[in-house]
Amino acid sequence: MANKLKGLIIGNGNGAEIEDAFAAELNPLIQVEVARGDSALASLIHTVTPDVLFFFVGGTQDMEQRKLAEVIREFPGLVTFLIAGTKDPDLIREGLRIGVTDFLVYPDEREALLPAILSALTPTGKESRAGSVLSFFSARGGQGTSTLALTAADLLARDTDAGVLLLDLDLYCGNTSGFMELKSHFSPFDLLDNIERMDANLLFSSVPRHENGFYVLSTSKEIGDAESLSASDIDSMLNLLTHYFDHVVVDLPHDFSEKTVCALKQTDHLMLVTTQDIPAIKGTGKTLRLLRDLFFGEENLHVMINSHSPRHDISVAHMEEIFDFPIRGTIAQDKKLCHDALVAGKTLHAMQPKAKICRDAEALVHQVLQGEPPSRRPSKSPWSFRFRPTAPLRPARSGAAS
Repeated sequence: MANKLKGLIIGNGNGAEIEDAFAAELNPLIQVEVARGDSALASLIHTVTPDVLFFFVGGTQDMEQRKLAEVIREFPGLVTFLIAGTKDPDLIREGLRIGVTDFLVYPDEREALLPAILSALTPTGKESRAGSVLSFFSARGGQGTSTLALTAADLLARDTDAGVLLLDLDLYCGNTSGFMELKSHFSPFDLLDNIERMDANLLFSSVPRHENGFYVLSTSKEIGDAESLSASDIDSMLNLLTHYFDHVVVDLPHDFSEKTVCALKQTDHLMLVTTQDIPAIKGTGKTLRLLRDLFFGEENLHVMINSHSPRHDISVAHMEEIFDFPIRGTIAQDKKLCHDALVAGKTLHAMQPKAKICRDAEALVHQVLQGEPPSRRPSKSPWSFRFRPTAPLRPARSGAAS
């Protein structure tokens, strides 16, 4: 799992709700503690050892600025942000005089929040590292892999402090963004167009973020764009994304093309999705044999039954006998909820959090991801990053998502 940056929020105690909301905004990459009141700040900083300090200015500004100035003198190398509710020129000048890294207005400048922080942290060499890849795959379409991948990304972002990205690798006909009320202006093709100069600032200011906290990288509207990507491009893209995210949840296409095989090699945990009908079982059996022979052991290959009905003639035990492989879990059938969520453009949990389908998915993903992910295969090459000031993205190629 990626090493998350540590932050410390020094609050004035009068804006607890704003400070908590601010902490939630930082959640993708920075795990923060909030200290309110007259804590012994130097001692607290020694204990927490934060990578970055956020100092909220409230009522008694002179006293708070003196307190912050003392902290900066004692910890001169600490990245420090002064946070206020309005853009006060006098406060900005005083902050810069005492040595703060930057001044941010919250919540008005929330869109610039993560890019500004990550840009400030980049020169220190403190970046997150090597996240895990959780991929969803089925032998044929119609098994619910896209819905399950979306649900997994949603629950990981909601129930943990992890940074989560949902990646749609069905490059020809994928429509992950269509499942949500999320306009996507940035696709895997745009990412690869700019990969040589991609850093944290550019990445997090370009990839759209869902209101539930996870990021989404969905495909272009133009099918022809998929032909411009090679297997090595997929490898480079996943190496980049796992550098910045704790979990990359991948919705894979239903094939064994070179691109899919490359993504499979990068996958830490593969969720092989099937249903209880005969064609799906036959296809899953052949797929399972191939995956076991070429890529995965039992510890990171997980067969799951979607739209499961306990009254079906073909039981879980029967399917385990057919596959000669354990079934890791089942997801309840709920066609109405899935349809209603798709029409509303919302996640299943947002529609009905206590539904059995949501509880099943949550239990299964947490069971699979408990503890550290398996070690990477030796064949995975490291990614070399070059950090430099970020220029605007060059225009997306014609046909990019809009």
